[in-house]
Amino acid sequence: MRQAVGRGRVPLFLTQGFLEDNTKPVASAWRFFNALGGRGHRAWYGQFDHIRGGEEESGDRRDLAGFHAEVMRFFDHHVRGVPLADAPVDRDPPIRVQTSDGSWRTERSWPPADVQPLRTTLTPGGRYEDTGLNRGTGEASLLPVGTDGLGAWTISPPLPHDAHYAGVPHASLQLAAARPGASLSVDVYDIAPDRRALLLSREASLVPADGRVELDLYGQDWKLPAGHRVGVRVGSADAEWWTPVGTQQTVTLVRGTVDLPFLRHRRTEAAALKRPKRLDTWLEDAPITVPQETIDAATAPGFTLPAAQTALPVPAGAPPANVPVGGPTARLTARISATARRRGSRVRRITVLGNAPRGARVTVALRRAGRVVATRRVSARVGAYRVTFRVRRAGRYAARVGARRGTLALTARTRAVRVR
Repeated sequence: MRQAVGRGRVPLFLTQGFLEDNTKPVASAWRFFNALGGRGHRAWYGQFDHIRGGEEESGDRRDLAGFHAEVMRFFDHHVRGVPLADAPVDRDPPIRVQTSDGSWRTERSWPPADVQPLRTTLTPGGRYEDTGLNRGTGEASLLPVGTDGLGAWTISPPLPHDAHYAGVPHASLQLAAARPGASLSVDVYDIAPDRRALLLSREASLVPADGRVELDLYGQDWKLPAGHRVGVRVGSADAEWWTPVGTQQTVTLVRGTVDLPFLRHRRTEAAALKRPKRLDTWLEDAPITVPQETIDAATAPGFTLPAAQTALPVPAGAPPANVPVGGPTARLTARISATARRRGSRVRRITVLGNAPRGARVTVALRRAGRVVATRRVSARVGAYRVTFRVRRAGRYAARVGARRGTLALTARTRAVRVR
């Protein structure tokens, strides 16, 4: 894959859901995109599952976050060859990221450049039974009651200030078991004061004969309020996510560390857009309840906590890392083309298309010899429009285009095209 990425010349537009249950947010997804380098690639990462970046749920035709308009600009320029003046993809940010409160921001890279991996030593000597009965989230309704606390926990004291978890965690473990092949999962949680714990990251493996396991966990972008705790659980495979082997043996955590990614600098950009339904169902259905006795026994005073975030520095002559480089603007473009008539037919087709503010009403007036010969009205639902006229007379045709949305009014003209 690394060789293929290095040879690639085609710009890529990638979407990845942090809550995806199909094409999962594994570490290789971020490594793949980051290995592409520059060359005009774009990415949307959000709190959704197997849907497009601008959708609230699968099949949603609304453009909730400007996603479709940005995709249209991307393909107009890179596929159809539309110049940047008419498809300004160079003004769109490289990456858009949606965090746990549903808000969107922009980044030049993800994981962001100011991520600080904080290493915590896991409490040694913890044990778990490889029964396959534990669950990672509350979405597993068929598992027995009382399985939420199963596993070897290491829990932080309450956070003294807000923190922002953003990136890919890494776990390094030495385990001991009577025989190889035991199920293993490593889970990272946001534990609220009421003991409800939301899964942030996870990954699974089988314990090898030497007991040595290195795991990159799923990526996530999540805000943890002050007073919440960070919990790390080592246990049998999450039964609602992976089919457990269930070797019915005791596994001991001999030693281990986990590197958790936290942002050094605050992100103040927060575009208030419609949140995907998957985020709301996750917040409602996914929490498990950690028993108070588990929290008391597993709290580690030496758990490495992030420092208070500082303001995002602004390099001289450059915008902050999370400020859009340009972005969608209120502009109207228009292009015209004509197709030759079919043999035996007197009808020619003239197409007028372009970009317009999303949701605007667009009026296209086709003119010949200075006179309007036809008019069409359409809606720019996804930030673009397209109108086709059928004409019978030869001559030079041009179009005048107007777009209105509320008090905003824009006009544009096309060049003339000759129809023979």
